[in-house]
Amino acid sequence: MIEDMRKKFPTLVRKLIDERNEHMAGRIAEYSSRKNNVVVVVGDAHVEGLIRLLGDREVRKIRLETILDRSKMNALRSDLWNRRPEDEG
Repeated sequence: MIEDMRKKFPTLVRKLIDERNEHMAGRIAEYSSRKNNVVVVVGDAHVEGLIRLLGDREVRKIRLETILDRSKMNALRSDLWNRRPEDEG
């Protein structure tokens, strides 16, 4: 969808998506340089662009549908809270 919009409205996409992604990626990089774990909530249109801009940083995408589904959220919670230090890279 974004690529279709980019063809029809390049300036709009640059302002609403690309420039905002650059700004957000800079802020995320700044915070993550000071903290081990950072949670970022963004609209779906920004996810892939931010991941690209953040480069080698470890990113775990969690979609809203996962959070809203009790069984998926329980599985996610179990995975996140039961990680062992040796599992972390």
